[in-house]
Amino acid sequence: MFRSFFRLIHRARSRSQRMRLYSWLFGACFLFLLCVYKQLQPPGPPFVSRAERAAAVEHQENRAGRAPDMKLLESVINNEADQSKKLKYVNEMGEEEEEEEENGDLLPDLAPPVVHFLWCGGADRKFEYRHYIAVKRANEVVKPDKLVLHHRGLPVPDPEGYYTWFNQTLAETANLVLRHLDHDDDDADIHGANKDNNIGADAAAADRGFFNFPCPSKSNAQRYMLVLRLLERFGGVFIPEDAILVDFPVHLRAASFVSGVIARSVTQFADGIVVAKRNGFIAPSSSAGLLVVLASGRSSTQGTALQPCGSIQHFNNEEDGDCICVKVEHEIFPADIWGNVAISTGTVLRSEVKDRAGGLKFVQEIGSPDSNFVTLARLAGYGARQVQVRSNVKSSVPRIAHYICWDCDLKFHTYLSVISSLYVAGLAKCCFNCGESKRKQLLQGCLYFYLELFVSRTGSSGSSSSSSSSSSSTSSSSSSSSSSGSSSGGSGKSSGSSSSSSSSSLVVVVVVVVVVVIAVVVVVVVIVEVVVLVVVVVVVVVVVVVVVVVVVVVVVAVVVVVVGLMALMVVVVILLIEVVVVVVVILVLVVVVVVVVVVVVVVVVMVLMMVVVISLIVVVVAVVVVVVLLVLVVVVVVVVVVVEAVAVVVVVVVVVVIVAVVIVVEVVVVVVEEEEVVVAVLLVVVVVVVEV
Repeated sequence: MFRSFFRLIHRARSRSQRMRLYSWLFGACFLFLLCVYKQLQPPGPPFVSRAERAAAVEHQENRAGRAPDMKLLESVINNEADQSKKLKYVNEMGEEEEEEEENGDLLPDLAPPVVHFLWCGGADRKFEYRHYIAVKRANEVVKPDKLVLHHRGLPVPDPEGYYTWFNQTLAETANLVLRHLDHDDDDADIHGANKDNNIGADAAAADRGFFNFPCPSKSNAQRYMLVLRLLERFGGVFIPEDAILVDFPVHLRAASFVSGVIARSVTQFADGIVVAKRNGFIAPSSSAGLLVVLASGRSSTQGTALQPCGSIQHFNNEEDGDCICVKVEHEIFPADIWGNVAISTGTVLRSEVKDRAGGLKFVQEIGSPDSNFVTLARLAGYGARQVQVRSNVKSSVPRIAHYICWDCDLKFHTYLSVISSLYVAGLAKCCFNCGESKRKQLLQGCLYFYLELFVSRTGSSGSSSSSSSSSSSTSSSSSSSSSSGSSSGGSGKSSGSSSSSSSSSLVVVVVVVVVVVIAVVVVVVVIVEVVVLVVVVVVVVVVVVVVVVVVVVVVVAVVVVVVGLMALMVVVVILLIEVVVVVVVILVLVVVVVVVVVVVVVVVVMVLMMVVVISLIVVVVAVVVVVVLLVLVVVVVVVVVVVEAVAVVVVVVVVVVIVAVVIVVEVVVVVVEEEEVVVAVLLVVVVVVVEV
């Protein structure tokens, strides 16, 4: 086979023809592998559109005999051991976040943004709709980093599947952390303790733990002692699990400890919110200390006394707006707050619950559709003041059949109704509702139904197979008896023809056997040929794949070597360019530095010379000015001296002349004795002297 294959290949004389053959062979192998790959893929498109998904979901919902979707119900753990294992990772994540917040808090003067809820009662207590809207409202109003639900056992949904609010809370609240009260040894990292190396870690955990604290569901001293111990250790805001927040002032987080709880007596307390910093107070260890701590919390609100949670009636009738939260004492349902304001304004909504005997257990007046509490409940549950109930086409009614039993005497027509509900209508289950007195009788009837439907029918092939099989067996027995009688009566007539019929039947059997043997041989030969052909094809494909792999490896190696050499050359060129650039830059820097130094020196020398010349010129000018000033001063002094000397001489001459004239005049007067003539002569002389 291989020789013929290679002979066929090497018949091509030229190299190009052989390359064409190889290329055609590779193409055929590739197409073959592609077809095999397509056949191995699962049918159907990898992506499903929304319309196809909706059609598939609708088809599944309308399919008869399908049980309701119980994924949310199955997500809640039914026993405490499994719950602690599954929530361990959640608790560790919550503890790490608390440690980060405590170490890196930007506002250490405020209480931690953590809301605490305390769930006592475990699986025996139902997580109702009021608890759901309380948690949702606290998350919307306070906007905490996390909500912590402390518990000793989580609520479990009822078997009927009505109370699914806890599952819905887990699905909608991403920052909800579940913390078991008895698992406080896992909180060592929060308080800085080392689990591996701390010898006193167990003793410290026992001192800080909550193992010895009871967890009552009612408001009493033990409950609030546990609450205060939690707030002392973690800090944050405590809100009762059945209280709906109206508002939360932010300034409450600034105080070390604020309490809205009031002690009505030693054993009864009015519920309220409590805000505290971590280690902002000392938790009490007795009932008397609890009263003192709660009173100090009410006095530390700086004049604004924090009121406890009011009742529904108080919140509906209040006018001053001092109610910070509303305490919902009894159970409510979503339908209790669906009242239409436009139609039934005067209607009073009530929540009524009956006990097993049929009597009223409690009646809780919620208020009119436009009352304060109904509006608050709508805001908490739906985020709107008014709710319009609309039917959803995509979601169907739960496939549960309800039967109300009065006398509980289950007749055959009741049995027919039950099996028609299960097998004709395709419902998932049937629920019988009755009073407590008729419960035993109802259980007996239901047990009969169970035996008829599930026990007696498990061995047959259907719900009606047993009855049909019994009737068919009777008819077949009668027919067989009649046929046997007829055959026995006609045995003598047919004895002659039995031998010929037996010989002909033998020939037919031999022919059939021969044909079957020939067919088997042909099939075996065909299978062998197919196997040989498949083996040859597989070998050829393997050889081709090996050759292709070798070629690819060689090509890749060559490409890698070439690319490596080119990369090395590029690196060398880049290094040379960098060296040249560095040298050029250094030379340029040296030249620039030298030029700058020379220019600086020249400029400094020129500046110094100019300074010296200017200073010399200034000195010469100053000397000249001083000399000129001195000459001027000397000239002025000489002139003044000369003028003074001339003035003195003139004065002396004038005085001498005047004296001489006076003397002459006197002499003349004495001689002449004529005064007028003498005076005239004297005046003439004086005038002459003055003019001279």
